[in-house]
Parts: sequence; C-alpha cells; structure tokens
Amino acid sequence: MEIILLLSGITLLILVSIDLLSTILLMNGGGIISNFVSKNIWKLLFNLSNKNARSPLLGKAGMIIIVSLFTTWILLIWMGFGLIYLSEAGSVVDTSTEVNSNAVGKFYYVGYSISGLGNGDLKSGNDTWRVLSNVMSLYGTFFITLSISYLLPVLDAVIKKRALSGYIYQLGKNPVEILKNGWNGKDLNILNNHLNNLNTMILEHSERHLAYPILHYFHSTQPKYSAPLTLAILDETINVQKVFNIDNSSNSLHWDVLQKSLDSLITVLGKYNITSKISLPEFSYQDKLEQLPVNSTPLEIDQNISNLNERRKSLHGMVKRDGWKWEDVVNENS
Repeated sequence: MEIILLLSGITLLILVSIDLLSTILLMNGGGIISNFVSKNIWKLLFNLSNKNARSPLLGKAGMIIIVSLFTTWILLIWMGFGLIYLSEAGSVVDTSTEVNSNAVGKFYYVGYSISGLGNGDLKSGNDTWRVLSNVMSLYGTFFITLSISYLLPVLDAVIKKRALSGYIYQLGKNPVEILKNGWNGKDLNILNNHLNNLNTMILEHSERHLAYPILHYFHSTQPKYSAPLTLAILDETINVQKVFNIDNSSNSLHWDVLQKSLDSLITVLGKYNITSKISLPEFSYQDKLEQLPVNSTPLEIDQNISNLNERRKSLHGMVKRDGWKWEDVVNENS
C-alpha cells in the first residue's frame, strides 16, 4: 500500500506539472487536464443557458472556467504531495510530542507548506522528509506564481479579442452590408486598408488562441463583441466576393491573403467544433447584391459555392457552438 500511495502521488504530480507547463508555457493549445476541465464546464454552462448566446451565464463562462482551472491545479498538487506523505507513517509528526500525524494532519501539513504559510504545530519526521518539504514549498511557490501570472496576459488577450470583433462589426453587420459599404462604384478599394489591418489582427488572434486556450471560453453576449460571430461574418463576406467575383481588379489579392489568415484561425478553432451534425447554410446572396456587379457565370457560381461547402459548415459549427444562429451572421434586418 505504501508503494502504491508513493507512486500514485508521484504520477499525479508529473501529470499536473505537464498540464501546467503545456497550458501556460507551450503554444500547443493546452494540456489534457485543462482542456478536459474547460470543455466540460463550458458544456455544462452551455446547456444550463439553453444554448442561448445572450445568456448572462455564458458571459461569465471564461471567469468560471479560469477559476476552476486554477482550483483544479492546486487541488491536484495538494493531493499528489498528500499521497506521497501518506506513504510513510512517520513522514509528519507533532512538533511537541513527536507522535506520528494522522492522514488529516498530513494533508494539513502539505497544504500550508505548498502555500508558503510556514510551519505550524506539525513538522517533518526525519531529514528525508525535511528536504522533501523544501522541494514541496519551492514547487508550490513556482507553480502557484506561474498560474497567477497567467491571468493578466489572458485578460489582455480578451480585450484584443473584443477589439477585433468590434472592428469587423463596424465594417458592416452582415456580409452584404460590408461589401456595399466598401463599394465605390468601381471596386472595393475602400476596404483595402481595413483588410490589411484585419489580416494582422487575425494572425495575432490565432497565435493568442494557442498561447491561451482558455481565451476560447470568454464569451460575449453582444453580437458586436462576439469573435465567432464576427469572424464568420467576415469569412462569409470573402466567400461572397469570391463566388461572384465582385471585385475583379488586381486588388482582389487582399481578399485571398485575408482568407488564408482566417484558414489558420479556423484550423486552431476546429478542435472545438463538430461539423458532422451541422447543416450547410444556404448561399442566397445574389438577389441582395443589387448594384454590386457579378462577374462570374452561373456555372462558375455553382462551382465556387460547391468548393466552399466544408468551410461554411465549419463556420456554421463555430457559430452554433457559441450559441448563435446562422441568421445572426446573415442579419437581414440590419
């Protein structure tokens, strides 16, 4: 039993250490434990909110998940060292009587050692456990400090995420409106500077999602600040432009570059989306373009739309997974 407790504690500490380092220091989208906790808490809150993007409960999801992650890490570290100390009866003794502590006392000792509160009425039983106590205190200080320092960059990333969404929403509330706002009678050159700015912002946003996977769960109940919704609107705008070849000037390259930046972001976000049960949204824009030119033949239009099927299903999945509907992307009443 002593060996089992020791090995269990060591294994648990190794797992939580890998998860902490993977989530906080590596650009790999988070560790196994943190992803499991985040996804399941989001799923619970999503169902409790009746899958409604405007639910105040979903608006608090990011805060709830990040506090839950921090708590999970601390509890697992506490449990890991607690199991190690349980593996020997004399690992922790009473300071005055030298009597071996019980299980509760050992977890109490581990708790205040990890938190750096200092010794109390219990102490290590021998030199080996004294050295381990020092290691445990350093371990706790390092990882707790690392976890807390993770919070500030996440909040900064959330602000930039909202800024990106707001930027897109100012261009137009739906794909057709963005194109009409950018049409100068000849081409879409009015949008070029905005496309360049968005290209940089989207690439940075994609990297922030890898650095801070928790960012995905900071939900906005307002459409103009909802990244999944506004990014779908932007990508659908590019789809409309490409299908109908509205701007066939040399500056149309800006649209291709922006779509490639969105490709990388959609790939990053793809692990959160399930497209197998997602329907393909209708592509009924031609009658809404009015004075905008259509430079594609009917055959080209059909082929172009067909080429976008999987991409648009993925976009629909991203929108639906955040509680919105495709009608919010089209937003015909704006």
